[in-house]
Amino acid sequence: MKQFIYILLLAITLSVVKSEIEFFTRRSADIIIESPTFNQNSLLYLKGNVFNSASLSNLKDTQISALISHVMGTLPMGDSDREGFPTISLFNKPKLNLLLAMDSVAATDLEKMKFVSGDAITIEKSYYPMDSVAEMATIFSGVTPAVHGVVGSHWETPSGERMNAYQKKGISLAANLADVITETYNGKSLIISASSKAGLAGSTAVHQQVAKKIPAGNYHAVYNGAYTMQSIYANNNYDDEFKLDLNDVERILYSKEFKQFILPSGWAVSRAQDKLTFTKGSQSIEIDIDVEIVFLTELASLFNIVKQVSGKNAFDGAVADSVPDMISFSFGAISSIDRSSAFYPLALQLVDQAMSSAYQQLSGLYGGRVACEIVVLPPAAAATDSKLMEQVVDIVGDHVIGTPALPSIYLKYTSKTQRDDLCAQLQESLESADYKVFCVPHQIEMINVGNASSSSEGTSNNTMADSQQTAAFQIFLFLPIVLVLFVIFGALMMMKISFDANQNDTLLFRSTKRLAH
Repeated sequence: MKQFIYILLLAITLSVVKSEIEFFTRRSADIIIESPTFNQNSLLYLKGNVFNSASLSNLKDTQISALISHVMGTLPMGDSDREGFPTISLFNKPKLNLLLAMDSVAATDLEKMKFVSGDAITIEKSYYPMDSVAEMATIFSGVTPAVHGVVGSHWETPSGERMNAYQKKGISLAANLADVITETYNGKSLIISASSKAGLAGSTAVHQQVAKKIPAGNYHAVYNGAYTMQSIYANNNYDDEFKLDLNDVERILYSKEFKQFILPSGWAVSRAQDKLTFTKGSQSIEIDIDVEIVFLTELASLFNIVKQVSGKNAFDGAVADSVPDMISFSFGAISSIDRSSAFYPLALQLVDQAMSSAYQQLSGLYGGRVACEIVVLPPAAAATDSKLMEQVVDIVGDHVIGTPALPSIYLKYTSKTQRDDLCAQLQESLESADYKVFCVPHQIEMINVGNASSSSEGTSNNTMADSQQTAAFQIFLFLPIVLVLFVIFGALMMMKISFDANQNDTLLFRSTKRLAH
């Protein structure tokens, strides 16, 4: 009996440790190469009267969910630092939070936009590398990739399996704002998330686990798949109002309301067969609908969401009730538009006008009680030149899973013991090109950008997360183990088990020996 309990205790402990380690070995790289072009942080713009008293010039990405939960009066999320947050009265809390995001837009491009204007708040990244999907996961959950586990739009497992964010095993392991609001109000809050990219939609959507717990909840999430806006939840008919096929998009493109929704002042648009022609005075820009269909579908999707929420339908109750609502929309298709084309500046203006129209119409619907945040995610670092990639391949080519690709390098299991040597060789080879090479000594540790950017070349290889983040993550890692030990120890104390033949009565055990009455 005694040996059995010891074995059981050891097995449970090892299983918890193994599960935690497996999580990170599937998601973080062995070597990270930082590009010298990594020099633009994400930007945040705040809209709505509720933000008038805010005094913010920069925020950590882990603080944005805290700002939103603070403003909306929901359960606190993210970083505990509230300095500079606006003062919120019980009587002026927003009813709707509107989060808008633009993927891969440079700061210099914002000069062409009007709604996205004013003083920008710099969003400081917690970790490098972190692409748009991972960054949105951090922004919406308030925790770093070391906790939520989304280290990119995709990654590779040690066995070479490709993992896509928010699909199958690639889901976030941390609750986000949508999850918290849905569970807090038992699914009564209207939660809508959408984007052309499944990862961006998933990062702001109610997660599958929560959706299964509250199957009748008022949550919706759509993304562009096969040129149609389809539900992110399998076999979910609740999203029918927000699904769009090509016929729906074509019908919307013809409507006068849609043209008013997206067209900046002075612009007109006409259609001839498969072409759209935008004109303003003597300026004329023609685009192929088939080429830009994903971008146009995104514009149509935002228009449709606002129309559905504003219409006389089942959502009237959600708008009028007392629980907070949340709409999140990420423009992901901008990244696929040629930045050197004549259409790109106009595309930014179309997005700008669509966001402005959505904000104005929803503000009217909610009686002005709308808080709006606009997140501008910068373009990815410039592609590496072929000569530099040849140097990387020469050093690590035989040791990596698949083809070496920056910034994350995944080593074969048999090559992990050579990680430090490979890092040293890469550092020496890439030094002249101003690239920084970081060796991740253990899969559960990540590179901290703040420390990495300030470290010298001689010590950059050992730069890791700061002490607070490390301590917090250690608690995250070992808490399940401590809880398991605590439960087992408590059970043993309650039973007061003795391992001899003379077992006494305990709380959970009763001896058969009794005095005769």
